[in-house]
Amino acid sequence: MKTHKSYAFSEPEFHLNSGSIHAKLRGTMLNIDDVTSVSRGPYEMLLWFKLNAASDLDGCLVSLTGMTLKNTETDDLVPISKIVTATFRQKPDGGFIASINIKNLHLLYADHEMRFVYSFNDNCGLIEAPSSVSMVFVKDYSERKISFWDVLMGI
Repeated sequence: MKTHKSYAFSEPEFHLNSGSIHAKLRGTMLNIDDVTSVSRGPYEMLLWFKLNAASDLDGCLVSLTGMTLKNTETDDLVPISKIVTATFRQKPDGGFIASINIKNLHLLYADHEMRFVYSFNDNCGLIEAPSSVSMVFVKDYSERKISFWDVLMGI
């Protein structure tokens, strides 16, 4: 058995009229030695939009502008892409999802606030106007015992 130390964060969610926005900071898994593994920075940010649309959203794009990620303890800004776009695709359950990955974020282990403005293109057929979003990643440290099989499966 190993002790796994996870320097994780909460997974914030933001509700829209037509769906929701979800975010996650996923740490890099490292085996320190035979008895300890750790999940920590650099982090990958996963950001996804879910729309509960009944019609086809072929060609629907979401654009994010003015993205910032700020350490709330030091007010330091973490460099991230300023303009990002993603295309929606249909999921098996009939909903639509657009995913964005931002890799290699070097964060201090502290609470962080992400801000951006999202907008949909005309192909989306959505009435929602461009809106500002604020999401907070709160530290969520944990330790647990894991087995060899947990390590093989990626915990």
